[in-house]
Order: sequence, then structure tokens, then C-alpha cells
Amino acid sequence: MNLKPFVALVVLASMLPRTSLLAASPPPPKPTTFDLIGRWNGTLEFGSMKFQMVLRLVRSEDGKQVHASIDIPDQGARDLPVGAVLYHAPDVRVELDAFRTSFVGKLSADGLSLDGQFSEGPGGRPTPVKFRKDPKGNAPDEKPVFELTAGETPDLRGYWRGLVPTESGSKSLIGLKIGRFKDGRFEAVLDDFEHGASDVPASELTQTNGVTRLNWNMFRAQLEGRLNPTATEFSGTWKQGPKPMDVIFRREKHPVTPFPEGTSFDADAKTPTDLRGEWKGTLSVADQKLRLVLTLGRPPEVASTYVATLKSLDQGGRPLLANQVGFTNSVLKVDCSAIRGNYTGTLNAEGTRLEGEWEQGGMKSPLTLDRVKTTAKQGGRP
Repeated sequence: MNLKPFVALVVLASMLPRTSLLAASPPPPKPTTFDLIGRWNGTLEFGSMKFQMVLRLVRSEDGKQVHASIDIPDQGARDLPVGAVLYHAPDVRVELDAFRTSFVGKLSADGLSLDGQFSEGPGGRPTPVKFRKDPKGNAPDEKPVFELTAGETPDLRGYWRGLVPTESGSKSLIGLKIGRFKDGRFEAVLDDFEHGASDVPASELTQTNGVTRLNWNMFRAQLEGRLNPTATEFSGTWKQGPKPMDVIFRREKHPVTPFPEGTSFDADAKTPTDLRGEWKGTLSVADQKLRLVLTLGRPPEVASTYVATLKSLDQGGRPLLANQVGFTNSVLKVDCSAIRGNYTGTLNAEGTRLEGEWEQGGMKSPLTLDRVKTTAKQGGRP
């Protein structure tokens, strides 16, 4: 039997590349923005100031896109819209068009951190920041309990309303929401309606010998006080400057709103000059377009006057309380002194449109607001 041809065949086969005898392995999947889905926690530092940032990336309902937003809790800003997320592994770029800023960084090899920096426009100073992926993903955080149950000893849990004196001699409406977690920890968040800040968490909350101290590092503000025997008032001092000022917070049944209880937002359909309700428009400033919502209501004690809030949907949508609202001879004037801005608009005969201009920082821009039909909203909670 001649074995030479068989031996030669075996030797030849052993010299062939292994891939020619086995099925080829599929190439690894190409990195996409879907790999970034999750919650990313970071801290931004400006000199001695530090504040948290939360970058959220979620899959759209149809599963074909990634939606992104940013929270800055220490500034009371949530769901700030992200213009675009660009990912070319390992490079990541996040655009915040409304603020003319962007984050540019790199994804780590383990996919658990984003290292980079924020920059603000041409010539803006870059600020380093590192985002770390939250192992809980986008799962909702534990919610504190605000209400007391029957038989419980009263404590700070609940909703509180206070008028805080300012250095200018006026008073600013402040709302507090104080809750307790299962492990006994307390959490306090602040709403400053005249400055458009909402749900700003206290940097510190300590309790010693019946005295509660709360600090908001971002605002350089401190509140120190005690509960009265019936737990209906929390009184003490507020310090946001060189001199502490006396303040009293009173317990409310519901979260504090910028409007008085009983404020009405339903316009009389037979009266075109009744401005109650929501008005929407788009403000064009330089190369930016900002969607604005003006909400007008009438407080119960003075039916002939209006109260108002203004929201910029593309800048977090926080309600900014107007400090002055006037309506005379079809001309509406709304003043928001906290941001040094004001709006003047003329109502058309049909009562459906306000045409005028927005002024801020010495610059004027045309702004048209159209009436929006809304459902009934009562009780000062639009």
C-alpha cells in the first residue's frame, strides 16, 4: 500500500491557515451611541465652587435613537435638553446648544467613565470634568417620605412656605420640601421662585439639640432654626450675606407654588381681554431660538390683577416668578427683575395673540405669544 500521497496530503493540510478549516468568527459589533445609555454622574468645579451634574442617556420609545438630557441639581436645573451626542469610539461629544457649551471627552476602556472638559463658545475657558457611570443605571432614585402618618411624632417632614428678606429690603418667596428616607436621613430641597430655581438640594442638613441647620453651598445660604411645639412653624435665621435675618417658615398641606392658593387660570371665553392661561412663543436671540411659556393667573383676593411665571423650555423649564404684572389698554407688561428682563406686548382684538418685545440687558428682541387652550387649573398649582 502506497502511503506517500496520504502523508503528503496530511502535511499539506497542517500547513494551511486554521481559518480555512473553521468557520470565520463574526467581527465585533461597531460601537454606537447605544453603548452610552445610562446615568453618568459628574462634578464640575469653578474655583472653590463645586456642583453636581447628571448626564442621562435613554433609548427612545421606538428604540431607534438615543435621547439625552443634563441635570444640574445644585442650580435647580433639570432635563436641560442636549442638542446632539456624537460618539466615535472612544471620543464623545455632547452639545448643549441653549447654553453654547459642549462636553468633549473619551470613554474609558472599561466603559465606566467619561473623562473630558466643558468649554463655552470660542475662546471659552475649558473646565475639566469626569463622569462616572452609575451602576443603578436610569433606575429611579429612592423617594423620601414627606407626610406624617397617624400617631407619629411630628418632625421636619413636610412642605414649608417662607418669605426671606433680601439685602434690597424686599422679600423673596421660598418653598421647602423636607422628606425622610427609610434609614432616617432627611433631605431638603429649595424652590426660589423669583430666581427660577427649583428642587435645589441642601448641601448639608444637620440636627443637634433640636436645632436644624441647612446649607446651600451654591447660593452661599444658610438656614438655622427650630420647630415650634406643634410642628407648624420652623423659625430661625437666614443668612445669605454678612448679616443673618429672622425668618419663619410655615407648614403647608401641599408643595408651595409661586401663586397664592386659589389662583384661577381659566379665562372667561366670552371676554377676549381675560389673559388667564398659558401663552407660548419663540424668542430669537443671535443664533439661538428659545421656546417660552408665560402663565397668567388671577389671585382670589384681587380679581382685577394678574400674577405670572415665565419658563424657558430650552433652558430647563423652571418657573420664574414675575415681580410685576400690569395690563392696561390692551398692553401687557411683565417684569422679571431677578434676570433683569421684561416683556411688553399688545393684545389683538380676538384675544388670541400678544405682539411685542422682550428686553434684557439693554437688548430688545421681538416676541409674539399665542394663547394656548389648556384644561382647568385651580388651586394655585398650574
